[in-house]
Amino acid sequence: MKWKSKSPWNSRANAVPSGGVVGMAAPAKLTGRTAAPGWAADLIASSVNMKTKLIVVLAGIAIGVVGCMSNIAEPQPGAMPGYLDRVDRRFDRPLNQVFEAAKRALNSYGTITAESAFATATNQVRTLSGSVNQTKVWMRIEGVTPSASVVIVQVRASMGGTDLALANDLESRIALELAP
Repeated sequence: MKWKSKSPWNSRANAVPSGGVVGMAAPAKLTGRTAAPGWAADLIASSVNMKTKLIVVLAGIAIGVVGCMSNIAEPQPGAMPGYLDRVDRRFDRPLNQVFEAAKRALNSYGTITAESAFATATNQVRTLSGSVNQTKVWMRIEGVTPSASVVIVQVRASMGGTDLALANDLESRIALELAP
């Protein structure tokens, strides 16, 4: 194989002649290059450093994407992630009736781990947290008017995945619980 004339692997093409005559290679000690084991070690060390840096950058991105997401059970939920993990529905029922129906719906599918109530600047909000088959579920029930409420169901599976079918099933179950 013929090396390119300015290749870093071709010491003859890059060497500066000791006598100034073109075409004659200078000894290795005059060019500042070391023997093959030295530059090979430098190449290996730089590639290990690059691999380490790449792994650290990718780990930082993964933590930033997965670890910094908020859920709807917080008083002021953050922005939606880059994928759809929640569904919402409006019910023409008061907040307390919808909240009790949501509790029954979540209990029928899994377990409730926490429930809370807080007031935002304009609306009263109640939340439920639970799990269904090792999938985390959050429900936010917000009273829009005294006679209407909005339910947001957010579902996250392991490793940050989503299960929209379960979220839709839970919302349908809430509607069934509210039916007379």
